[in-house]
Amino acid sequence: MGSVGFDPVPLGSSAFKQASMLLSVFAGGDGYRVEENDGCLMLGWQTRPLIATSAWKLAGA
Repeated sequence: MGSVGFDPVPLGSSAFKQASMLLSVFAGGDGYRVEENDGCLMLGWQTRPLIATSAWKLAGA
């Protein structure tokens, strides 16, 4: 998205910690995993990615 005028905004370590905690509380954590990669968070099942999230802002804003 950087090529169309957006800059990535890191989600931060607290988002990763909260996602990991919620996963362990509600899903038991069995087989699921949360990964942080280049400022994005990804939820996966074993080795398969399921969904990812990231944040962006207008370039120069």
